Amino acid sequence: MTSLRNIVEQNDTVLGKAFDGTIQILIVISVVAFSIETLPGLSDRALMVLEAAEATIVLIFTAEYLLRLYFSKRKWAFIFSFYGIIDLLAILPFYLAVGLDLRSLRILRLARLAVILKLVRYSQAARRLQMAFKLVKDEVMVFALFSFALIYLSAVGIFFAKGQPNPTSSDLYSKTYGGP
Repeated sequence: MTSLRNIVEQNDTVLGKAFDGTIQILIVISVVAFSIETLPGLSDRALMVLEAAEATIVLIFTAEYLLRLYFSKRKWAFIFSFYGIIDLLAILPFYLAVGLDLRSLRILRLARLAVILKLVRYSQAARRLQMAFKLVKDEVMVFALFSFALIYLSAVGIFFAKGQPNPTSSDLYSKTYGGP
């Protein structure tokens, strides 16, 4: 079990690098398959192959998620961590869509693209960016609060400077033709 834990959690061993590389390749294949699936006029056989590929990849991603959860020392912390949420978002739309017609639930199709965010786990630059955001999050929050307050005050100022809101088309019709 310890060696499996090292493969899943460590990327400084040969098997750990192979595991990470395999997941990265599957992410790219998943995104490409999703893109091809949106092309009009695909044959039923092509759609069947794409759906089988998607199901296989999602099963592998599910196994990866469950392994990371199993080996996590703090399970709830992993579930609600950035990577835990991204991993869950990458597989959840597939399970929610089983047996449903996705044409009526287009948002689930869009959510399937969350699999792209799984690549962040494997990028050193993305980790440095995440660390930088952690360092400046208080400043960003103050800036965002100040910006929203400024926008709100500007909107209120414009509302009072302008006076009455524009009449609706029904108001214009009533005034022009004497309707109700």
